[in-house]
Parts: sequence; C-alpha cells; structure tokens
Amino acid sequence: MPFSLQNERTLSSLRITRLTISGKITEEEATDLMTKLGREGGFGGIPLLVISDPSTDIGAGARRIFTAQADATQPVMPTAVVTKSAVMRVTVNFIGRVNGNQNTKMFATEAEAVRWLEETCAPATAAKGTGA
Repeated sequence: MPFSLQNERTLSSLRITRLTISGKITEEEATDLMTKLGREGGFGGIPLLVISDPSTDIGAGARRIFTAQADATQPVMPTAVVTKSAVMRVTVNFIGRVNGNQNTKMFATEAEAVRWLEETCAPATAAKGTGA
C-alpha cells in the first residue's frame, strides 16, 4: 500500500493526522484513503500533514476519487503537503481547485508545514478551550 496514516501531536500538542504517500496510488487505494479520512474512518476532522515521496504518482482513477468525494457535511480541515515534486504540486492544486478547497498549502519542509498547521489551527483550538 502506497500510503500510511497515523494520528499524532505536534510539539505544541496540536492533534494531526500524518499521511505518508509514495508510489502509484490507484483508484481503489484512493477510495480506501478517503474512507479512512472520512467521518467514520478514525482520521476525519483532524488537520492533515501529508508527506509525499518524490515517487508519488496519483493515477487518473485516484484523481477522480479525490475530486469527487468531498464530504460537504464535514468541515474542510487545514492540509499541509510536503513535496518537492512539481508534478505533485500541480496535481494537488488541481484537486483543490475542483473541490473548492482553499485550505491546502504546500511546503518544502515538514517543519514549515507543521508550523503553518499550528498557526492556522491555534484560533480554532483556543476558541474551543482545548488543546485540540
């Protein structure tokens, strides 16, 4: 499987989901991933840190799944994508435009991505009175 998911906390105790991806992602794998990131999947509703290996290739079937399966009833969580691949950057931007997701940002390093997630999510967690 070209992806792995795990829940973790940043140094400032923000709860995030780490998605590590590599290799070719098929339509079936994209469906599985979207299910896991959904409301019932255990990873939904949590800011997402995506670490993309340079070998990552999102196939046409997977792109269809990622653009078609946005859950309008679930808030769009901030997503930080770490990649050095120009192709991955174009793909992520395309998916975001199709979904209308304006809450995804790309970074060259994991440290920058985590800092952005912490800054972006700090007002929401402070308003709830929790550490996320």
